[in-house]
Amino acid sequence: MTDSSLPAGFQEDAASGILLPARTRRVVTPWADLNATDIPSDYPQVSPDLLQALAVLVAQGFEGAELLKTNAIGDLRVGARINAVTKLTAPLPALATAAMVQDTSGFITGDHVVLVSATTPSALCTDVVIKQVIDDRNMEFAATCGAFGFQPGDYVIGEQTVNIRQIYEGVQLKGLHVNVAISPSGTLDNNVMTTNTIYNHKRLAVDPVRSTDFNGVQVNISPGIATLTFGPFGAGFRAVIKDFTAALDNRSGAAFVTGLAIRDGASGVGTIKWFTSFQAAAGTVDRDTFNDVLFKGSDNGAVTVEFTGGGAGINLDLSASGYVEG
Repeated sequence: MTDSSLPAGFQEDAASGILLPARTRRVVTPWADLNATDIPSDYPQVSPDLLQALAVLVAQGFEGAELLKTNAIGDLRVGARINAVTKLTAPLPALATAAMVQDTSGFITGDHVVLVSATTPSALCTDVVIKQVIDDRNMEFAATCGAFGFQPGDYVIGEQTVNIRQIYEGVQLKGLHVNVAISPSGTLDNNVMTTNTIYNHKRLAVDPVRSTDFNGVQVNISPGIATLTFGPFGAGFRAVIKDFTAALDNRSGAAFVTGLAIRDGASGVGTIKWFTSFQAAAGTVDRDTFNDVLFKGSDNGAVTVEFTGGGAGINLDLSASGYVEG
């Protein structure tokens, strides 16, 4: 088949003889930029000798493939996004911090901005920090200049960055403020807290799945009462019993009944908040595990897990774990 007999826009594949569109793939190699002298006419490819010598970085633009440019040491030359810009829609007097603007979408809390007068360009207030972006039309600055104020139409020009420079307000999770655990220096109106003074780590105090802060074990207590007491951990913190396991090993000659309790306070003294009975026939063991009890004690108080009523021939085993939260 001669070239003149091929359908318009088609060519014959040399290997298979199949008629294919002249360009079945988009040209993605910047042959002109590479000063190529033997440009392929069918499937674009980089010749093996070129691949061995060059690392090619290409950008596909609206007008075709272009070889990306670098500086003298090979760093890629790129352009940065323009600074975020908006205009005031209400007067901003000297030292005022509440600003009404056309659009806050390009700004984030912690941004450093410059206030520029539209009529007197020399009137500048520089290095102004955004304390918080309130909504799509309002933002609050940490402080502004006292020498002059600004009017509607004046510019707010901010750097385009994702780095948080400084936070003045507590972070919000789903509308709830996150603060350190309630203490004499904390606040009582925050719904979510982080503990930062217990076991030298931080975490959300409302997180139900996490490692425990404390644990205790009592083994073969006979005769007597098996007790585990946790806390106090300081003002603003409470002990929470998460899981515990109890076993009544009856080695006496008769059935035996004992009680298992959680007390808000010390053993034998604190208020009983949870209770169950254990009964084991002679020569048997009654054992049970209680998961996710999640009993929280009083502020800066102790929480106790205890077996009561032990006697001769009765061995009591007890283990418990939990965590500390505000």
